[in-house]
Amino acid sequence: MKTQLRAGILLGALLLAGCTRKSILLQEIGARTAAIPGVGVCGTVSGLEIVDERQGVSDRDLRVPTFSIRGQRDEVRPALSDSLKGVIADEVGRRVRGTAEPVAVTVRITEGVQRFTARAASEQETVRWAVEVTMRSAHGNVSATGEMETTAQSIDASLKFVNQLSAETLRGTVAQALEHAAQRMLPEARACRPAPVVPTPASS
Repeated sequence: MKTQLRAGILLGALLLAGCTRKSILLQEIGARTAAIPGVGVCGTVSGLEIVDERQGVSDRDLRVPTFSIRGQRDEVRPALSDSLKGVIADEVGRRVRGTAEPVAVTVRITEGVQRFTARAASEQETVRWAVEVTMRSAHGNVSATGEMETTAQSIDASLKFVNQLSAETLRGTVAQALEHAAQRMLPEARACRPAPVVPTPASS
């Protein structure tokens, strides 16, 4: 009885540690996205077109078993849900603002995949996104790409976490592409926004 109780306590502790690590991973992705220079482009989004160019988009969720055995795996290209489209629109809105100058934005999804893999003593959840962003305004017509892949390893894989990881990774990918595109605009396209502050080393 005591042995079973100890095993239950140990499993609970391991699962809790896994949840903690996953929470930290999501925070780290968010911090990396926030650290991407946010000068962006002066303007108002006059139109946002989201185009999914992927082949083989699945009409089902990634299969993540409650109890896995070594060698189990699955992979899907998830449909672009309203929630994921909202993530894209939110990031575009954060990086195109400040004046009434119309800016048309197109976001093309060139890759988006979720993977689950069961190993000997752990489970691995991986997501990868790649996008191409085009911005058109009086200050130029520019395009840039972004891509990001994130992997979590634990003993408590779940579809819920995979979807959270997918959303945060997509946000970072879009932010990366938007900023690269913005840097190709004419300087006046960024004049309404202050340049990012570059910290200076503290004097000894």
